[in-house]
Amino acid sequence: MQVVGGLARRAIGDFTLESLLQDLAVAVADVLEIDGVGVSYHDGEHMRVVHTLPPLVDGAERVQEEDGSGPCHDAVNTESQVSEGELAQHSYRWPRFAEQALAAGLNAVAALPMLGRGRAWGALNLYRREPGPFSAEELTAAQVLTDVACGYVVMAHDRAVAEEAERQAAHTATHDGLTGLPNRALLYDRLNHAVATTSRGRRAMAVIFIDLDGFKSVNDTHGHQAGDELLRQVAGRLSTVVRKGDTLARWGGDEFVVICEALTPGHPRSAGAAAGRSSGDAPQGADEHALEVIVDRLHGVLAAPFELPAVVRIGASVGVAAGVPDDGSSTGRDDVDALLRLADEAMYTAKRQQHQDAESSHKVINLLVEEDSTRTDG
Repeated sequence: MQVVGGLARRAIGDFTLESLLQDLAVAVADVLEIDGVGVSYHDGEHMRVVHTLPPLVDGAERVQEEDGSGPCHDAVNTESQVSEGELAQHSYRWPRFAEQALAAGLNAVAALPMLGRGRAWGALNLYRREPGPFSAEELTAAQVLTDVACGYVVMAHDRAVAEEAERQAAHTATHDGLTGLPNRALLYDRLNHAVATTSRGRRAMAVIFIDLDGFKSVNDTHGHQAGDELLRQVAGRLSTVVRKGDTLARWGGDEFVVICEALTPGHPRSAGAAAGRSSGDAPQGADEHALEVIVDRLHGVLAAPFELPAVVRIGASVGVAAGVPDDGSSTGRDDVDALLRLADEAMYTAKRQQHQDAESSHKVINLLVEEDSTRTDG
């Protein structure tokens, strides 16, 4: 009973499935006069070895995992105890297992299923060097410990299922269901964090708005399924060129947003617009060349045709708002809203002008940022 109590006390604490089954193996080895023990977990499809004691039984346990056969599999499949006291004489039952066990000097084995909620969760294997059957008392004692452990195995499984459901719910709340990208809610959270860290570090940052050109035509011509597939492929391509540490999000519809952090300060005119201040008071803004490189990569990755399965080509209008957020004279929300508004305006300016000249969108955007900075000077 002391062993059962100890196993229960360990299980009540902060345990994992692996640590619990390891404790089961140790407890059985302490209670019974055996030469080895192995414990395996069955996830509903596959059996995997969790712990062996001592190392000499490892080969016999691993070959069961590899072959999908052996005493532990029979115990799980029949949901009953399986034993063999004369492995040398009855090696035909499990040829590869018997070969490994006998090579380790093990001549007797017993497998006990872990049963709960109408299914087998795994099995405990007992090994002995001396041939001969395990006694009823030994099997009963081992089964009691196995049953106690199985109750906590079920608890561990329930906890894992609940934690996974919680993770999935959190992911669903913050990510776009179609593309898997961060959604608008997570974008705002990342933006607030970026504004705070950028202003403290006196670094520059940028918000890039991307609106697909020709998306409506794809939807109208090829259907909404094709449109959805196009959005997934666009998200995948854009993800390949976004810098490590930056955020790519789906704003909604056919619009995407990139948050670029830790940019090198450059020309001051971008800073005033992004923070809602005059360029004269502000620190330097984002390096224009770095932004051009980023924007060119975004354009370039969308240039190749898309297979939906119909082959289509689309373009993109891109708007950028960049600068150094305020160091305290305005709220973080003011900076976030200013960056989003300026990037959105710049994107629509680029879209309006794309048929009028061959200027790239970031040059149009810089003109817009300078104009906004002039307005805020009052």
